[in-house]
This record gives sequence, structure tokens and C-alpha cells, in this order.
Amino acid sequence: IRATLKDAGLTAEKINIENYYRKNEYKSEYDGILKGDAEIASELLSKLGDSKVYSPTMFESYGLCPFQFYLKYMIYLNSMPELEERISSSDLGILFHSIAFRFYENRRKHGCPKVTVEDLAEAIEDINNIAKEEFADEELQKYSSDGDPVWSSLKQRFIGNSRGRKGLLEDFVRREAEGLPSCFSPANFELSIGSTASKDLSDVCSRTDPVSLDLGPEEPDHVLIQGRVDRLDLTEDGQFMVIDYK
Repeated sequence: IRATLKDAGLTAEKINIENYYRKNEYKSEYDGILKGDAEIASELLSKLGDSKVYSPTMFESYGLCPFQFYLKYMIYLNSMPELEERISSSDLGILFHSIAFRFYENRRKHGCPKVTVEDLAEAIEDINNIAKEEFADEELQKYSSDGDPVWSSLKQRFIGNSRGRKGLLEDFVRREAEGLPSCFSPANFELSIGSTASKDLSDVCSRTDPVSLDLGPEEPDHVLIQGRVDRLDLTEDGQFMVIDYK
């Protein structure tokens, strides 16, 4: 019985360590709480000085698991990438962002960034044509082959087909026209703050310097933030709404 209780205790401890949501306070070495080594502490402090630039993703990582934050952002230890024969979820996300960026950039150049019910049909045609061009890009062709049903299904998922299936891009544009407050209009796309700008996807208003946020009179009194906003919508009186495509 004692052995069983001991095993159960060890199991409970492991579950506690792996608790994804971090509901309680954790102060163990498994949480990245490193103490007793002045050299390690000094090196960490040098990496977390006033010049350190953070991103929202870094704060999210620390909130979920400080040890994960330590591995990824302090000693730069990342997991090995998985080899994928099919297009990855990450590449699909980049594909959507690229399509949306080109779509809204074109509309902004023509002075009509906001999609309305009146020009909905034209907007759907425009975004689907952009998607067809993106799918024909040489970089994506490595995932395709003649008659590949998976590739064909993926394209239909985005664009739809002639048999009445609507693609997610059409649903996206319809929600833009029918669901968003009429007072807001798309203004900036892939807006980067700090060193997060992409060569191909970056708004003209992006900036290379991080933003300094005031934390009050106590030390540290500020923190430097960088990141990227999928889209920023504005009203005529200066109100704004941040859009995350996820």
C-alpha cells in the first residue's frame, strides 16, 4: 500500500509539473526558478536588462510555463522542426496573411479599403483571384502534384468551387461587409513594431524601434515591446480596433 501511495504521489507531482494552465503558484526548478548560483543569476540579469525587447508572445509563454520561457528565450533552445510532406499549419497561416494583405493593400490604393455590401460581389472576386495567384506561386508548388486530391481540396477550402461550395475567403469577406461596425475602416495591415517586419508583408507605417511602456515609479520603470498587428481599423474621430485574423 505504501509503495502504491508513493507511486501515486510521484504521478501527482509529475502532473502538477505539466499542468498547462498554471492555475496555482509555482516555485520549483521546473518553473525556471533558478537560485543558488550567482554566475547564472548574473548572466540572466544581463539578458533581462533595460535594453531587452519583449513581445506579447513572450509574456504569454512565461505565463503558461516559466521554464518553457527560459528554454526558448534565454538559452534559445527550440524543438526540432517536424518534416512535413504536406503544407504546414504555419505556411497556411502565412498564405492567408499574404492574401489578406494584398487584398486590402489594393483596396487602400483605390481609396476604398472597407468592404461594403454594395461591392461585396466584386470584393469576393478580387480576393479569390489573389488567392489563385498565391497558389500558383513557385514556393507553394512544391506541395502540389497533378491530380493530388489533398491539394485540390485545400484550394477549394480557400477559394470554393463551381459546384456551389463557398471558400473561407468568401466567408471572410462577407463577415467583413456584414459583421463589422460601419464606423470602422481598415487602415493598416501587417503593422510591425520593432524588428518583426517582414520583407514582403509590412505596412508602410511599420517602425523598427520598439515601444517603451511606462510601468510606474518602481524599478523596472519601463519595458520595451515589439510585435505585429494583423490589422488596425480606425474611425474618423480616432478610435481604433485591433483585428487578429485567428
